[in-house]
Amino acid sequence: MKLSKELTGLVRDSVSLLGAIIRRELGLAAYQRIEDLRIQMVHMRKRSLDQQMVTLKDNFQKLQKLKKLDLHAVACSFTLMLELMNACENAYRSHRLTMKAHPKFEQGKMPDAIIYVLTAHPTEARAPQNIAIFHQVQQILVQALGEHSNKKQDFRLPHSSQVAIIHALEIAWRTNIVRKRSPKVKDEADHIYSLLFRDNVILSLLDQSKHPVPFFVRSWVGGDKDGHPGVNEKTLLESLSLSRSHLLRIFREEMLQIRKTLELFKRSSLQINISRIEKRISRLKEIRSGDAINVIFFIKEFELFRKEYIRLIGVPDPRIERMVQLLLAFPGMVVPLELRESSDVLMSKETPREKLAIFKMLRLIKRISKGADPMAYARGFIISMTESIEHIRMAADFQKQALGAIRLPIIPLFEQSKSLKNSDKIILQMTKNRELTKAARKYWNSHIEMMVGYSDSSKEVGVLASRLEIAEALPKLEKVCEKSKFTPIFFHGSGGSIDRGGGSIEDQTAWWPKSALRYYKVTVQGEMVERSLASPIIAERQVDTIIESVALGLEKPTRKRNVNATLNLFAERVSKKYRQTITSEDFL
Repeated sequence: MKLSKELTGLVRDSVSLLGAIIRRELGLAAYQRIEDLRIQMVHMRKRSLDQQMVTLKDNFQKLQKLKKLDLHAVACSFTLMLELMNACENAYRSHRLTMKAHPKFEQGKMPDAIIYVLTAHPTEARAPQNIAIFHQVQQILVQALGEHSNKKQDFRLPHSSQVAIIHALEIAWRTNIVRKRSPKVKDEADHIYSLLFRDNVILSLLDQSKHPVPFFVRSWVGGDKDGHPGVNEKTLLESLSLSRSHLLRIFREEMLQIRKTLELFKRSSLQINISRIEKRISRLKEIRSGDAINVIFFIKEFELFRKEYIRLIGVPDPRIERMVQLLLAFPGMVVPLELRESSDVLMSKETPREKLAIFKMLRLIKRISKGADPMAYARGFIISMTESIEHIRMAADFQKQALGAIRLPIIPLFEQSKSLKNSDKIILQMTKNRELTKAARKYWNSHIEMMVGYSDSSKEVGVLASRLEIAEALPKLEKVCEKSKFTPIFFHGSGGSIDRGGGSIEDQTAWWPKSALRYYKVTVQGEMVERSLASPIIAERQVDTIIESVALGLEKPTRKRNVNATLNLFAERVSKKYRQTITSEDFL
């Protein structure tokens, strides 16, 4: 693939600036050692596998002879270079996307909702200051590309941009690239929320004038007890509080600008109303028992202000409408969490239920949501390793004791080969259970939500067998739900790589049944959070791509998936070979 001259020029000039800093900081000899290694790695791409191995072994031996400080310098240099190249790519993507017109969508050929569930990766160890510096570099590069867009000559970084980037890179060289300690749950939450709310990316995602599809965000960070031993009721509250602080910041900024506009109208009733709203905002700073009531009063006060504004001015302020979108997406003024616990923990009798972290988390949700819908704070209760209806019934018992009713949707996670094959039978039993169906119709909007795990099933039986089993399970699950007059919601637990269910959106959705397209719900994990939310325009166009892919899927006629004996036999043999490989002593 041939890269554009603008992108190659961006990388060339930026990396050259970093090289000058490395040479100045480390000296000529150390710089030359790092530069020689970089050049060898570039040339290695065109060589045979045997030649590559010789080059790698030779350089490995050279690196082994270096002192720790010299090795550290090599590691820092290459890490910063890769970060810089990522910033160049994101800048170029943002620049190119701003030059494209927004696609036009037809009603009836769009999803009913798009839902991102943001999850952090436990190995995310980069320091916040490092992330902030390279985002600043990205913004400088976007501006430089914008200034060059109408010029015919080859791209060169303007002098002013070079000065700004050199300053940022000098700071990057002198600050920690990674955290000095293992990241905690709070760090993970802080990381993903800083990306979601940075540059008000969230406002771009919610802007229905550009993509008229309701958009929602959830998070696992702080609620995923099964995926993190450090998760408990404290991390749950920390995660909710962090997202609350970001949302309140946006509201304060928007209200400040509205107040400036209202200074044109002396003694206006709007000025009295805006003071009331600001007082309500201050009461939301800390999430405590009964928080939901404070949120309800705030929303009512805001609605009165909006009506009064329209009465006096004639039209709503666009800033007010943006806040309306935020309140629709986040009715609890937090990013709602999805709680998760393993079925074996729920079924265990070794520890009293009241002492389990997941039970305390449910109790906390009840306290803060008192007098309102707990789904404003927690959108679901995911049960890992669901293998029978008993696991779902036990989750219901936990909710009845902790919340007083089965208020949160119980989401069975089918992530093993056996559970995927039996998933339709489990859901059929769920739709025949009077207590569960009553809860679904009363509290869950007649939705039955099911999660399929790509990563774990791939690790168990291999990628091909895993994907075939999921492809066979989804239509069966759809049929069971629709026959019982429930709307199926499929939650895809996919990662960034193809092995973990990722890849292009078009490839991911091409084989989904229509119900899975209507409600597009996926996990956005680890590095994919930063890639998907790198800038407002990148986030917007990601949503556009989802809508376009869904439209293609909805246009296709529904076809029964034919069982291909040859394909299944091939997948079976691949799976057997895979299992033999990963369980062999040599491999381990």
